[in-house]
Parts: sequence; C-alpha cells; structure tokens
Amino acid sequence: MKTQQKSLNVSMRNFFIFEFKKVFLSSKNLLIWAILVLILIGYALMNMNLDRHTTSNKEGNFRTDQYHSDTDVNELLVMYEDLDTIPDKVQEQLDFWRLNSRYISEQLVYSRWLGRDRFKDVLMSSIKQDKNMIYGIDKGFVTGGLTDNLKLQKQYLKNDISFKQILYKKNIHPLNSDYVMTGYHFLYRAVSDLLPFIFTIMVLLFSADCISNESESGSFKFLLIQPIFRAKVFLIKVFVSILHTFITVISTLLTVFLGTGLVNGFGEAAYPIAYDPITYHNFLSRVSENGALHYTGIRNYLLLILPIFLSYLVFLSVFSTFISSLVSNSLSSMSIVAASAILSYMFLRYLSHIAVFPASIPFAYGNISRILSGQNHITALFSIVYLLTLSLILIVSGCFIFKRRDIVC
Repeated sequence: MKTQQKSLNVSMRNFFIFEFKKVFLSSKNLLIWAILVLILIGYALMNMNLDRHTTSNKEGNFRTDQYHSDTDVNELLVMYEDLDTIPDKVQEQLDFWRLNSRYISEQLVYSRWLGRDRFKDVLMSSIKQDKNMIYGIDKGFVTGGLTDNLKLQKQYLKNDISFKQILYKKNIHPLNSDYVMTGYHFLYRAVSDLLPFIFTIMVLLFSADCISNESESGSFKFLLIQPIFRAKVFLIKVFVSILHTFITVISTLLTVFLGTGLVNGFGEAAYPIAYDPITYHNFLSRVSENGALHYTGIRNYLLLILPIFLSYLVFLSVFSTFISSLVSNSLSSMSIVAASAILSYMFLRYLSHIAVFPASIPFAYGNISRILSGQNHITALFSIVYLLTLSLILIVSGCFIFKRRDIVC
C-alpha cells in the first residue's frame, strides 16, 4: 500500500513538472507573452509622449478658468450698471468671482516663476480657490459644475482640498499630468487602464487550450494511462495555469516597472491616491452615496490592489481551464473565452449605471481602481470573496465534468 502511494506521489510530481514545462515552453504562450511585453512598453512610451503634450497645455487650463470667472463678473456689472448702488448680495457675488479670478492668476504666475519652483504656492492658491468655491456653493453663487448635485460637488472639492493638503504638507510635487510614467505610476496606470480588457484577454488565452489541446493532439491516451485520478489531473492543470499566470504577468509588470523607474524615476511612494477606507472591512461601499474619499500613498495603494489582482488572475486562469475542459478544439475554447470577456466588457460600458450589474459580472472585477474607489458599489472584501468562491465552484464543477467526460483518444 505504501509502495503504491509512493508511486502515485512520484507520478503526480512528474506529471506536474511535465505540465509546468509544457505550459511555459508553449509556442502560443511565448507569443502571447511577447505581445504582452510589447503592449506594456508601447503603453509606457505613448503615455510619456502624451505627458509632454499635456504639460504644454497646462497654462491654457488656467486661462480658461480665469475667463469664466471674469465673464461672470462682467455679466453682473452689466446687469446692474444703471443702479447708483450695487445691492449687497450682488456685491458679495462680485467679490466672490473676483477672488476666484485672483487665485487662478496666482496659480498661473507661480507656475511660470523663474529661478525656483513655487509649486507649494500654486497648491496653496488652488486650495484657497477650492475653499472659495465651496463658499460660493453655500451662498448660491455657483449653481453648476462637475455635477448637478451640489452636495456631491462640495464633496468633490473637499476631496480635492484633502489631496492638495497632503501634497503641500509632505512637500510632494504634483504630477504635471495623468500620463506621467514614473515607476509607481506606471504600475498604477497599467492596472487601471490595461487590466480590465487587454490583460484579461491575454491571461484567458494563456490557459484556454490547456486541456482542449490534449484532445485535439490525441495526447490524452498517454495522460490517462498514468496512475493518476482524472480529478487530480484537472487540479494539476488548474494549479499550473494559475502558477504560470502569476509568474508571467507579475514578472512582466515588474520588469517594465524597473525600466520606467530607471528612465523616469520611481516617483514619490507617498503620492496620494484616492480610495474607500472601508474597502477591506465591508461588503458594500458608501462612496457612491456621499462621495467621501480618503487618500493613501501610491505604494500602499498598490499593496491594497494586490489581493484583488491575484484573486482576479486566479479566476481568469480557472475560468479558461474550465472552458478548455468542455471543448475538444483549441481554437473553439480560445474563441469562447475571448468572446466572453469582450461581450462582458461591452455590456459593462452601457449597463454599469445599474448597481447590481457590475457586481454580478466577474470580468467587472478587472477594474480594480473603480472597486477601491467605491465606484462599483462594492468593496475589495466583496470582490475577493466573490472571485475566489466563483473559482472554487468552477474547479469543483470542472473536476466533476472531467471525471465523467467521454474522452476519445
């Protein structure tokens, strides 16, 4: 009995090593990995180019804001030009818009200051402008803006004040644009922009033929003569798929992270990024109701991303392996997993306003930034539990189906 058990363990270990080498040396997987590397490098270079163009347009944004403030002042003066004395309420409104224009002018002057970088003065003037806008909302001088909901608009301004106060107190230079490609911001942007769609497709294709290829090539007959139960064969394939995905995706991200860091610097680890503070404590987020956000350093934010990121990669690997166990043709299994992700992405673009819809679609959890900021009404805790539970259900179902599947060698 012990001899049989030992022989079984040796067979499983050998089978695991064989599968590991086969997956990592697969021509298809090497090609996908090469495409993934090129996409990440191209993404970094494109953003670096966009950053240069966006930085040159920054002064135009100040000018636009100043124009709107000056326009409001002139409109009020024209409306009451026939009166000898301007009413107190109107005078107060004039003072408000003039002060707003002054703060914008300060930002414009300080941002162009020669000799030394006066970014802290720019931040302070911007903070004063936000506080002035909150005062204007309370007084009824401001009736529109980012949203028609003035309560949420006030909260957005308060969030912006908190963000700028952190930069000011910690002496952190604000980014010139959203396209800055320092090391930390590359990781942040790659997870935010590429994971929801491009990364998802790539990871699904890694494992989409891990079982269907056995049927197609006729190699199942060599596999099934091994003294290993079918359920264990399926489990080993799932585990190898997850391991391959982890190593390939994480090593590629870290390589480009080091590359962008060496070229552009790694950036400030304490640079503030917005997140929902209850994301790892509750199942549902309240940010969509009150708009209140907290901030943490970008390095800590990336650590907050990691558990959801790994859970999502587990789900993608398990899902593609499960589909592969149902289909005996590699092209069909790859087409099914890719179509599933594409259709989900299309539906999410048009139905994301329905609160329950994003929570029910597993591919929606690829947008980790929306989850951590509470925009999907769910939290990181809910995401991890949902993704791992769904993965477990697929594994159990896959084992059951694979054990009873009629395999033609």
